[in-house]
Amino acid sequence: METPRLNLDLSPTSLDPLGINKVSGFYGPGAWSGWFITMLCSFYNVARFKPRSSRLQDTIIFVLATNWAAIDFLRQMDLARQESDISRAEEYKGRIAAALLMTYIGLLFASPQIAVCLAVAYNCKDKRLSPRDIVLLMGSYIPSIALTSLYGFMARNVRSSNFEATHWENTLPAFAHDGIEAEFHARCLQAVALLGLIWTISMSLTLGSLLLHLGRAFLTKSQSRVSPPIIDLVYTNTGIAILLALIIYAFLSVDYDWGFFWICFAPLGFMAYIDLNFYVPLLLFLAHSMYHS
Repeated sequence: METPRLNLDLSPTSLDPLGINKVSGFYGPGAWSGWFITMLCSFYNVARFKPRSSRLQDTIIFVLATNWAAIDFLRQMDLARQESDISRAEEYKGRIAAALLMTYIGLLFASPQIAVCLAVAYNCKDKRLSPRDIVLLMGSYIPSIALTSLYGFMARNVRSSNFEATHWENTLPAFAHDGIEAEFHARCLQAVALLGLIWTISMSLTLGSLLLHLGRAFLTKSQSRVSPPIIDLVYTNTGIAILLALIIYAFLSVDYDWGFFWICFAPLGFMAYIDLNFYVPLLLFLAHSMYHS
């Protein structure tokens, strides 16, 4: 059976069913080029193994623009969801796709930068994060949440091979071109959402662990415990995040709104610092409850 292919109208014509003409100038060639240059400069400074340099202008501008796109993506998604007229809701997809692409590329380029920064920090004697590390880590949180929210707007039957063009994700012009297979296009969007999910859980675990450690230090009034080995926390929590993300991804076919899962992130972060072995029974309990409810 031949796989269905997409033929979306991506040209800014007078009909403009996807709202291409209404895309903000922030995503135009000039602003996009400036943002891309700052991203490359930040990547270059990290790639030459000088991530601890105090010159952070390129990284800060790159992170701010990426976060702007992420917030705009969440805003446009919310406006489209609230629209009662289906035809008018379709007009948001051009703006959603523009913000999604910028958010995804920003987080994609931030990931190897963070990896190099953490590797350099791990080899330092004090194992402290540099200002660039903190900017990149904190600046990746909102974009990761934005990409993860894409799950809530995608078709639930991800295990089905019959991806019709009427499904929401296959009428979104992001990552699309004429003749692209509908299933491949949907898988691309799922991969984007999975990247965001991994980073969201990793950052939530790290922040939760730090809050727990700082709380213990405050209660014991021990100044020697105020600065935890954050590099070890980040590495450990990133590995746990990948495992958790794959488990959550396996349950995507269940008809649930994944917005409720944000409640679990903070408790998971606190438990990461207490006892990592506690994850196993907890995840089994959550998986069993969700699957049989």
